[in-house]
Amino acid sequence: LTASVSPILDPLPSGFAWVVAYSGISRELTKSGFNVRVAECHQAAAELLPNTKILSDVPREIFDDRKMSLPENLRKRATHFFTEVERVHAGAKAWQEANLEVFGQLMNESCESSIKNYEAGSDILIELHELVSGTNCVYGSRFSGGGYGGCVVALVQRAAADNICASIQETFTSRHSDLSPKVFVVETGDGLSSADGQRSNVKRHSALIPRPPSPVPHSAVLLAAGRGKRQRPYTDVTPKPLLEVNGRATLDYVLTAVALAGVERVCLVTNHLEEKIF
Repeated sequence: LTASVSPILDPLPSGFAWVVAYSGISRELTKSGFNVRVAECHQAAAELLPNTKILSDVPREIFDDRKMSLPENLRKRATHFFTEVERVHAGAKAWQEANLEVFGQLMNESCESSIKNYEAGSDILIELHELVSGTNCVYGSRFSGGGYGGCVVALVQRAAADNICASIQETFTSRHSDLSPKVFVVETGDGLSSADGQRSNVKRHSALIPRPPSPVPHSAVLLAAGRGKRQRPYTDVTPKPLLEVNGRATLDYVLTAVALAGVERVCLVTNHLEEKIF
């Protein structure tokens, strides 16, 4: 499994902000329908194209030609996958063109497909998404993660961000006094560093809140014990930390970054196929 990264500049001017609305309910994917959805995607891929395990290996034209032969639940899962791929490409184009209205609409469409086709989301989180997207000066919103709890992330007009947070917080709290929701503005990080520790020459345009330097610990614990179910079948034979991006294991990137930060000792917690890591 390989991948490449293509940076996209933030729009100019930086008149947008990101808002996170935490529902007050933590997401627990292992206790939700998330793993069932993953298995259904594998099943849909195999039925569309024999000996295929993931939908990304199924050509779009084959899905279009054979989708009506799938059971309804598998057809919905595959529909979400293929339309989400389209939305990602459309979203990248909209972001490059600083078209925040289109990007926000794509976020809403993505969330709607998550609800109707992937059949993800809880009643609480769906309600929160509808509240956020229906608030003035919000371009759009969608679930963060699997959608079975946790947060909604929204793209909003920066000038109205504080008022948006206050409005959503007040309304949602009044509806659910038993929960402890939190709604706040977040700032994106300042980009990736290359392996030699030099900052990328790609300049970001969005305004950043200055952060005080954090002390660097002498030791760190890295969790590398995940089974990697969403990366199957690759992780059936390769541990998730050793999956490659641009020809390097993801774990190598993390260890390099930790070393460059000044951390002297690392404790690596492993489990699945750990004998291949050490």
